[in-house]
Amino acid sequence: MREKMIDKGIEVEEKKGREGGERLFMKCFGDFYASAEKLLVWRTKKCAELLAYLFSRQGEGVSSVKITDILWENKNAGSAKSLFYTTLSYLRRELAQAGFPDLIKKSGNLYYLDIEKVDSDYKRVSQIIEKGDDTKIGQKEIEELVTLYTGRYMEGMDGSWLIEYREEMECRYLKKVREFSKRLIERQQYEEAELLLKKGISIDNYSEALSEWLIICYIKMGEGKKAVKEYERIKELLDTEFGVKINKNLNKVYLSLFERE
Repeated sequence: MREKMIDKGIEVEEKKGREGGERLFMKCFGDFYASAEKLLVWRTKKCAELLAYLFSRQGEGVSSVKITDILWENKNAGSAKSLFYTTLSYLRRELAQAGFPDLIKKSGNLYYLDIEKVDSDYKRVSQIIEKGDDTKIGQKEIEELVTLYTGRYMEGMDGSWLIEYREEMECRYLKKVREFSKRLIERQQYEEAELLLKKGISIDNYSEALSEWLIICYIKMGEGKKAVKEYERIKELLDTEFGVKINKNLNKVYLSLFERE
Protein backbone atom coordinates (compact mmCIF):
# COMPACT_ATOMS: atom_id res chain seq x y z
CA MET A 1 0.00 0.00 0.00
CA ARG A 2 2.76 2.45 0.88
CA GLU A 3 4.43 1.93 -2.47
CA LYS A 4 1.24 2.99 -4.20
CA MET A 5 0.94 5.99 -1.94
CA ILE A 6 4.50 7.06 -2.69
CA ASP A 7 4.00 6.52 -6.40
CA LYS A 8 0.85 8.60 -6.17
CA GLY A 9 2.80 11.28 -4.35
CA ILE A 10 5.29 11.41 -7.19
CA GLU A 11 2.42 11.73 -9.65
CA VAL A 12 1.11 14.68 -7.67
CA GLU A 13 4.50 16.39 -7.95
CA GLU A 14 4.56 15.76 -11.68
CA LYS A 15 1.02 17.08 -12.10
CA LYS A 16 1.87 20.17 -10.10
CA GLY A 17 4.74 20.88 -12.48
CA ARG A 18 2.53 20.39 -15.52
CA GLU A 19 -0.23 22.69 -14.33
CA GLY A 20 2.17 25.36 -13.13
CA GLY A 21 4.43 24.98 -16.13
CA GLU A 22 7.39 25.50 -13.85
CA ARG A 23 8.84 22.14 -12.80
CA LEU A 24 9.97 19.00 -14.60
CA PHE A 25 10.12 15.59 -12.92
CA MET A 26 13.14 13.34 -13.44
CA LYS A 27 13.43 9.74 -12.34
CA CYS A 28 17.07 8.90 -11.71
CA PHE A 29 17.16 5.54 -9.90
CA GLY A 30 16.84 2.63 -12.28
CA ASP A 31 15.89 3.82 -15.76
CA PHE A 32 16.26 7.55 -16.34
CA TYR A 33 13.34 9.51 -17.70
CA ALA A 34 11.86 13.01 -17.61
CA SER A 35 8.15 13.78 -17.57
CA ALA A 36 5.74 16.67 -17.56
CA GLU A 37 2.29 16.15 -19.07
CA LYS A 38 3.69 12.86 -20.34
CA LEU A 39 7.05 11.18 -20.72
CA LEU A 40 9.41 13.25 -22.81
CA VAL A 41 10.61 11.40 -25.92
CA TRP A 42 14.05 12.40 -27.16
CA ARG A 43 15.03 12.71 -30.79
CA THR A 44 18.36 10.99 -30.04
CA LYS A 45 19.87 9.09 -27.10
CA LYS A 46 22.44 11.86 -26.75
CA CYS A 47 19.64 14.31 -25.92
CA ALA A 48 18.76 12.20 -22.88
CA GLU A 49 22.41 11.79 -21.97
CA LEU A 50 23.11 15.52 -22.20
CA LEU A 51 20.13 16.26 -19.94
CA ALA A 52 21.23 13.53 -17.52
CA TYR A 53 24.75 14.92 -17.41
CA LEU A 54 23.62 18.50 -16.76
CA PHE A 55 21.21 17.24 -14.07
CA SER A 56 23.98 15.25 -12.41
CA ARG A 57 26.00 18.44 -11.99
CA GLN A 58 23.10 19.86 -9.95
CA GLY A 59 23.25 23.37 -11.30
CA GLU A 60 27.03 23.62 -11.61
CA GLY A 61 28.11 25.17 -14.89
CA VAL A 62 30.22 23.30 -17.44
CA SER A 63 31.91 24.42 -20.64
CA SER A 64 31.04 23.09 -24.08
CA VAL A 65 34.63 21.85 -24.38
CA LYS A 66 34.29 19.68 -21.28
CA ILE A 67 30.86 18.44 -22.37
CA THR A 68 32.17 17.35 -25.76
CA ASP A 69 35.24 15.72 -24.17
CA ILE A 70 32.96 13.65 -21.93
CA LEU A 71 29.94 12.88 -24.13
CA TRP A 72 31.76 12.60 -27.46
CA GLU A 73 35.14 11.38 -26.27
CA ASN A 74 35.72 9.25 -29.37
CA LYS A 75 35.10 12.08 -31.85
CA ASN A 76 37.57 14.66 -33.08
CA ALA A 77 37.14 18.20 -31.73
CA GLY A 78 35.38 19.61 -34.78
CA SER A 79 32.91 16.77 -35.11
CA ALA A 80 32.24 16.70 -31.36
CA LYS A 81 31.52 20.43 -31.29
CA SER A 82 29.05 20.13 -34.16
CA LEU A 83 27.31 17.16 -32.51
CA PHE A 84 27.06 19.04 -29.23
CA TYR A 85 25.34 22.08 -30.71
CA THR A 86 23.00 19.92 -32.76
CA THR A 87 22.08 17.84 -29.69
CA LEU A 88 21.67 20.95 -27.54
CA SER A 89 19.33 22.43 -30.16
CA TYR A 90 17.21 19.25 -30.23
CA LEU A 91 17.10 19.07 -26.45
CA ARG A 92 16.10 22.70 -25.98
CA ARG A 93 13.38 22.33 -28.59
CA GLU A 94 11.97 19.22 -26.91
CA LEU A 95 12.06 20.88 -23.48
CA ALA A 96 10.38 23.98 -24.89
CA GLN A 97 7.59 21.88 -26.39
CA ALA A 98 7.05 20.35 -22.92
CA GLY A 99 6.80 23.81 -21.37
CA PHE A 100 10.38 24.31 -20.20
CA PRO A 101 12.06 26.66 -22.71
CA ASP A 102 14.57 28.07 -20.22
CA LEU A 103 15.61 24.95 -18.33
CA ILE A 104 19.10 24.91 -19.85
CA LYS A 105 20.87 28.20 -19.24
CA LYS A 106 24.19 29.72 -20.22
CA SER A 107 26.40 32.04 -18.19
CA GLY A 108 29.51 33.18 -20.02
CA ASN A 109 30.84 30.03 -21.65
CA LEU A 110 29.22 27.71 -19.08
CA TYR A 111 26.03 25.71 -19.52
CA TYR A 112 23.92 24.61 -16.56
CA LEU A 113 20.50 23.25 -15.66
CA ASP A 114 18.07 25.43 -13.70
CA ILE A 115 17.82 22.80 -10.98
CA GLU A 116 15.19 24.81 -9.06
CA LYS A 117 12.70 23.94 -11.80
CA VAL A 118 13.28 20.20 -11.44
CA ASP A 119 11.77 17.66 -9.03
CA SER A 120 13.26 14.18 -8.80
CA ASP A 121 13.52 10.98 -6.81
CA TYR A 122 17.21 11.89 -6.41
CA LYS A 123 16.24 15.06 -4.56
CA ARG A 124 13.98 13.23 -2.09
CA VAL A 125 16.47 10.42 -1.44
CA SER A 126 19.20 12.99 -0.86
CA GLN A 127 17.01 14.88 1.61
CA ILE A 128 16.53 11.74 3.68
CA ILE A 129 20.10 10.47 3.66
CA GLU A 130 21.50 13.91 4.48
CA LYS A 131 19.68 13.97 7.80
CA GLY A 132 22.01 14.23 10.79
CA ASP A 133 22.91 11.26 12.92
CA ASP A 134 20.71 12.48 15.78
CA THR A 135 17.66 13.00 13.60
CA LYS A 136 14.88 10.46 13.95
CA ILE A 137 13.82 8.69 10.80
CA GLY A 138 10.24 7.52 10.62
CA GLN A 139 8.47 4.58 9.03
CA LYS A 140 7.32 6.73 6.11
CA GLU A 141 10.90 7.78 5.31
CA ILE A 142 12.19 4.20 5.57
CA GLU A 143 9.57 3.09 3.07
CA GLU A 144 10.34 6.04 0.81
CA LEU A 145 14.02 5.08 0.71
CA VAL A 146 13.16 1.49 -0.13
CA THR A 147 10.58 2.44 -2.74
CA LEU A 148 12.41 5.28 -4.48
CA TYR A 149 15.82 3.58 -4.76
CA THR A 150 14.64 1.19 -7.47
CA GLY A 151 18.09 0.66 -8.97
CA ARG A 152 21.48 2.25 -9.38
CA TYR A 153 21.73 5.89 -10.40
CA MET A 154 20.61 6.15 -14.05
CA GLU A 155 21.13 2.42 -14.35
CA GLY A 156 19.75 2.11 -17.87
CA MET A 157 22.10 4.70 -19.32
CA ASP A 158 25.62 4.16 -20.67
CA GLY A 159 28.53 6.53 -20.30
CA SER A 160 31.84 6.28 -18.45
CA TRP A 161 31.13 9.67 -16.83
CA LEU A 162 28.30 8.04 -14.86
CA ILE A 163 30.59 5.73 -12.88
CA GLU A 164 31.70 8.48 -10.50
CA TYR A 165 28.15 9.67 -9.85
CA ARG A 166 26.81 6.14 -9.35
CA GLU A 167 29.52 5.14 -6.91
CA GLU A 168 29.25 8.39 -4.95
CA MET A 169 25.46 8.05 -4.64
CA GLU A 170 25.68 4.38 -3.71
CA CYS A 171 28.27 5.05 -1.01
CA ARG A 172 26.15 7.82 0.50
CA TYR A 173 23.03 5.67 0.40
CA LEU A 174 24.56 2.54 1.90
CA LYS A 175 26.34 4.54 4.61
CA LYS A 176 22.98 5.90 5.74
CA VAL A 177 21.35 2.48 5.49
CA ARG A 178 23.89 1.23 8.05
CA GLU A 179 23.49 4.27 10.30
CA PHE A 180 19.70 4.30 10.19
CA SER A 181 19.49 0.52 10.70
CA LYS A 182 21.71 0.68 13.75
CA ARG A 183 19.52 3.34 15.33
CA LEU A 184 16.34 1.45 14.44
CA ILE A 185 17.68 -1.70 16.10
CA GLU A 186 18.65 0.31 19.19
CA ARG A 187 15.06 1.58 19.35
CA GLN A 188 13.77 -1.98 18.86
CA GLN A 189 12.20 -1.11 15.49
CA TYR A 190 13.31 -4.41 14.09
CA GLU A 191 10.90 -4.75 11.16
CA GLU A 192 11.87 -1.32 9.82
CA ALA A 193 15.56 -2.17 10.22
CA GLU A 194 15.11 -5.49 8.43
CA LEU A 195 13.34 -3.79 5.51
CA LEU A 196 16.10 -1.22 5.12
CA LEU A 197 18.96 -3.69 5.50
CA LYS A 198 17.51 -6.10 2.95
CA LYS A 199 17.21 -3.22 0.49
CA GLY A 200 20.85 -2.29 1.13
CA ILE A 201 21.96 -5.87 0.56
CA SER A 202 20.02 -6.01 -2.71
CA ILE A 203 22.27 -3.15 -3.86
CA ASP A 204 25.53 -4.49 -2.39
CA ASN A 205 25.14 -8.17 -1.61
CA TYR A 206 28.86 -8.46 -0.75
CA SER A 207 28.65 -6.08 2.21
CA GLU A 208 29.68 -7.83 5.41
CA ALA A 209 28.68 -4.76 7.43
CA LEU A 210 25.09 -4.92 6.16
CA SER A 211 24.93 -8.66 6.69
CA GLU A 212 26.28 -8.25 10.21
CA TRP A 213 23.55 -5.79 11.14
CA LEU A 214 20.87 -7.93 9.49
CA ILE A 215 22.03 -10.94 11.53
CA ILE A 216 21.98 -8.82 14.69
CA CYS A 217 18.48 -7.70 13.76
CA TYR A 218 17.30 -11.29 13.29
CA ILE A 219 18.84 -12.31 16.61
CA LYS A 220 17.02 -9.48 18.37
CA MET A 221 13.79 -10.55 16.67
CA GLY A 222 14.29 -14.16 17.77
CA GLU A 223 14.56 -15.26 14.15
CA GLY A 224 17.46 -17.69 14.50
CA LYS A 225 16.82 -19.53 11.23
CA LYS A 226 16.89 -16.29 9.26
CA ALA A 227 20.13 -15.28 10.98
CA VAL A 228 21.75 -18.59 10.05
CA LYS A 229 20.51 -18.33 6.47
CA GLU A 230 21.98 -14.83 6.06
CA TYR A 231 25.30 -15.90 7.58
CA GLU A 232 25.56 -18.88 5.25
CA ARG A 233 24.66 -16.69 2.26
CA ILE A 234 27.40 -14.13 2.82
CA LYS A 235 29.93 -16.79 3.84
CA GLU A 236 29.38 -18.84 0.67
CA LEU A 237 29.32 -15.74 -1.55
CA LEU A 238 32.64 -14.38 -0.26
CA ASP A 239 34.29 -17.77 -0.42
CA THR A 240 33.04 -18.53 -3.95
CA GLU A 241 33.65 -15.12 -5.46
CA PHE A 242 36.81 -13.97 -3.69
CA GLY A 243 38.14 -16.95 -1.74
CA VAL A 244 38.09 -14.95 1.51
CA LYS A 245 36.80 -15.72 4.96
CA ILE A 246 34.19 -13.76 6.86
CA ASN A 247 35.65 -11.17 9.23
CA LYS A 248 36.06 -12.00 12.91
CA ASN A 249 33.43 -9.58 14.12
CA LEU A 250 30.72 -11.09 11.93
CA ASN A 251 31.74 -14.56 13.09
CA LYS A 252 31.50 -13.37 16.68
CA VAL A 253 27.99 -12.06 16.11
CA TYR A 254 26.99 -15.33 14.48
CA LEU A 255 28.42 -17.46 17.29
CA SER A 256 26.51 -15.38 19.84
CA LEU A 257 23.35 -16.83 18.33
CA PHE A 258 24.27 -20.27 19.66
CA GLU A 259 25.31 -18.95 23.04
CA ARG A 260 21.74 -17.81 23.53
CA GLU A 261 20.37 -21.34 23.01
